Amino acid sequence: MRQRPSSSNENNFQDEADRVFGPPRFFLQLVQEQKKEAMMGGRYQSEQEIEAVVSGFENCTTSKEEFTHLSHLTVATYYLCNSTPEESFEKMRSGLLRFLEHHGINSAKYSDRVTWAWIEQIRHVCRLTNQDSSLVEIVNTVIAHLGHSRIPIERDGETGKVTG
Repeated sequence: MRQRPSSSNENNFQDEADRVFGPPRFFLQLVQEQKKEAMMGGRYQSEQEIEAVVSGFENCTTSKEEFTHLSHLTVATYYLCNSTPEESFEKMRSGLLRFLEHHGINSAKYSDRVTWAWIEQIRHVCRLTNQDSSLVEIVNTVIAHLGHSRIPIERDGETGKVTG
């Protein structure tokens, strides 16, 4: 369905709403988070922090609530920096299935297609980084690029494009 062009009255209404109520709060929160990360130099400061996330995932010592989207990205990036894409996929696959089982989560929640799609997205971002970048720089770059993204699942089970 096409979106109809907005009229000048709608633009005036939006301008007035922004003037009265200010910009949307979620946007301000996102900007504040990005400024905080920029000031801190990124999410991670050391390889040990990254290795702790990977270890918590592999040993299932991280709670299901603590294993966030950013944790998924961290582990997958770590694997890609230390293994081939195929090996990284297998490590993520077996690790995620073990993690789900350990925490009593239905394994139907797991998808090979989604895991492979994320591996490909992370590889793409890694290619954009300097060849001499450290693991910390690479993981922080991946999180900056993909931390707010999602891969929708189409009705036929196929993955869609990354959104974010």
